[in-house]
Amino acid sequence: MRRELLDTEQAAAHLGRDINFVRRLVQHREINFYRVGRRLRFDPIDLNAFLASCRVEALPSRRFSR
Repeated sequence: MRRELLDTEQAAAHLGRDINFVRRLVQHREINFYRVGRRLRFDPIDLNAFLASCRVEALPSRRFSR
């Protein structure tokens, strides 16, 4: 089964950011990508893994007694 790879514009839309953000991630090697010739391609699974790595867990709520 072949997965569909996304181009830079589609990857940016998947992440909810602009193309320059994705290009910076690539430049700093902060995200996995494929270089096919001169074009960059992104696996949606890798994009989801990147999003998961950015997740900040909520702190447990603290109730203050008066």
